Formats: sequence, structure tokens, C-alpha cells
Amino acid sequence: MADMSLYRPILKKAWDISRRYKSLWFFGLFATIISSGGEYEIISRAIYDPTNQGGFITIITESMKTGIDSALSVGGNFWINMWQSIIKYPIPSIIALLLLIITITVGLFFAWIAVTSQIGIIRNISLIIKNKKPTINEGIDFGVKKFWPVLGMDVVLKIILFALFFILGQELILTSGGGIMLTIIYYLSFILFVFVVLIISFIIKYQIFYILLTNGKIIASLKSAYQLFIKNWIISLEMAFVLFLVYIVSGFISLLCSTTLSAIPLVIVPLYFSFLPIFVSYLIAIICFILMVLIIFFIAAFVTTFQWASWTALFMRINSGEESSKIERTVQQLQNIPAIFAKK
Repeated sequence: MADMSLYRPILKKAWDISRRYKSLWFFGLFATIISSGGEYEIISRAIYDPTNQGGFITIITESMKTGIDSALSVGGNFWINMWQSIIKYPIPSIIALLLLIITITVGLFFAWIAVTSQIGIIRNISLIIKNKKPTINEGIDFGVKKFWPVLGMDVVLKIILFALFFILGQELILTSGGGIMLTIIYYLSFILFVFVVLIISFIIKYQIFYILLTNGKIIASLKSAYQLFIKNWIISLEMAFVLFLVYIVSGFISLLCSTTLSAIPLVIVPLYFSFLPIFVSYLIAIICFILMVLIIFFIAAFVTTFQWASWTALFMRINSGEESSKIERTVQQLQNIPAIFAKK
């Protein structure tokens, strides 16, 4: 059993790495797409609101709807109907096709850069912990080399999570309006599903570490990850809880900064500086928006870097030897209390 605190040196090391090695923020920003997409979801909702679409968005959406609905609204072969719709509505169909191609291309690019960044940040953090100085290019090269196995694990995790939450959603539909007992059953199921999701995510996370840091094969890494989690499941849960608090705090800071910067052009300028020319008001609004986006991106990059640095340092430590969790150390100390009084 370890006598010294486990999390304090790990979190301190992760903080120092995240603060000193700003090149990791490049990986952290794009790795956020996989590890934690909350900030990007906020940005996307701010830019694209389905209840209040802009002109360009409306044109694209209506073009896709016209092209696709016309092919599905009549009987017969789908491809024949699609071809007929292209002939009948050439402009909307071409726009829909181009949008589909662009969407697939952009999606594939972001998937590539997100997975590569995830690999690069883990690899470079592990080298920094070993007192080496990796570069961004080395991290990208390593990310390209290990791209497919890590992508496969990420896809498997997403599929499992989708399936689990789909089942949970179906259970919610079945239990809604069924009385207190069904409501209790649903919430108990929800808690169970949360634990299952956490366990699966821990195992796949450790599997990725084994693939990247020990050059392990997929199946062998999965077995090692399972054994490591079983041995250190309390530590994993404790670390996840600590990093969840960090995520909550960072989200609050992002929201506070966004609200403050939004209030400047929307509230402060109209109320107290209404005498300013209209172009100055627009300029202030643009500057505030740019600052808001930059702050959100900075927080997302830093927090993701900190989280991966914490997990990488934890993995390297528990994989190299036996560690005890905070709960286990507390229980051991309580068990030693009678012996201490007995000696007195």
C-alpha cells in the first residue's frame, strides 16, 4: 500500500505540464471533440439555432429537404425517384449533394484530427513525464501511426454508449406515466447504466494507454486494461470524480466569461453608451464575440490537456506498481486507531 497521497502529486504534475507545455494545447483543443464535446456543443448551438435559422442555413436546409423528400414521397425505386428529383429540382438537388459531400469530408477530417490529437497528447505527455521534450510534429507522426486501432476503440465506445442510452431512452418511454414504482425502477436503471458506462469507458481508456505506451496489441491490451481496472477500480472512480469537479468548474468559468462578454454589446452598450455610432457598437459586438470564442477554446484546450495529463500520469503510476486509493488509505487509518490507543 502506498503511504503518500496518490492524487496530489498526479494533479500537481498534470497542472505543471498543462501550464508549461503550451504546445499540448494544440492537441488538447482538437482532442476535446472526442473526450469532452460540451464546449463545442455550446458554440454550435450559439451559431446554429434550429428555431431561428439564418438565411444561408435556411437555404441549405430547405434544399436538402426538397431534394430528399421528393425522392421519398413517391413509390417505386429509391434511386429512380432520386434521379427524377434531380431532374425536376436540379438546383436544390445539387446543393444537397454538395452539402452531403462537404459534410462527409469535414466530418472525416475532424475525426482524423481529433483521434490524431488524442494519440499525440497522450504520447507527448508520457514523454514529458519521463523528462523528455517531444514536439508537435512527433506527436502527429505517432498519431498517424497509431490512428486505426485508437479510432476503432473510440468507435466501439461510441457505439456501446449509443446502444446503452438508446435502451435507457426506450425504458423511459415505457415507464413514463406508470406510477411511482416504475419511476423508481427507471432511476435505479439510470444509476446502473451510469456505472456500466463508466466501467466501459475506463477499460477502453486503459486499453488505449496500453496500445500507445506499451505498444500492445488490441486484444492483449484489452485483457491488461480489464485486469488493471479490476485492480484499481476505486482509484479510477476517485480520479474520475476529481476530474469531473474540474470539468464543472471550467464549465462555470466558461459560462461566466460568455455571459459577461455577451452582456457588453447586448446590455451595457445599449443602456449606457447608446450615443455611440452604430458601426462602433457592431465593432464592440464582434470583438466581444471573438474574445468569447477564444476564451472558450482556451479553457477547452487547457482543461482537456489537464485531464489527459492526469489520466496518463495515473496510468503510468498504477501500471508500474500497486497503489491504494484515498478510501482504502482512510479505512486502513481507521483500522489502525484501536492499535494506537492500545499501545498507549
